[in-house]
Amino acid sequence: MADTIEDLRRDNANLRRQLDVALQKLGVYEDEDLERDGYYAFKFWVRQQIDVVKAFKLSEEITKNPKEDKFYDRVKALGEGLNSAITALKTLRTELRITQKEDKEDDIKLKERTSPESIANVLGNTAGQHD
Repeated sequence: MADTIEDLRRDNANLRRQLDVALQKLGVYEDEDLERDGYYAFKFWVRQQIDVVKAFKLSEEITKNPKEDKFYDRVKALGEGLNSAITALKTLRTELRITQKEDKEDDIKLKERTSPESIANVLGNTAGQHD
């Protein structure tokens, strides 16, 4: 229990920092750095394109009627544009001085799922624990 106003202010500041960290980890934190946000959004968009191209099965799509199914054409256009998108992504990362370590840490954050347990862990609580 806080004894003085100064203790209350210090506790309040600590709780605000913990909340900022929790919100950032949960992906609802607004970063002031628009360039970095743009880089990570562009990276996410390129990753989605790569996933579509990787899932494409030419042997299945080639048998479909091209007038009725335009999926082949769309994936082909995605594939043709990937080289320039990846090059632009690499250039952006260099210009923004984002290290490979930072980039990989961001990938890990994107892959983590949000669950009651992950929220409790971020807040410093133990999930399922009752007092």
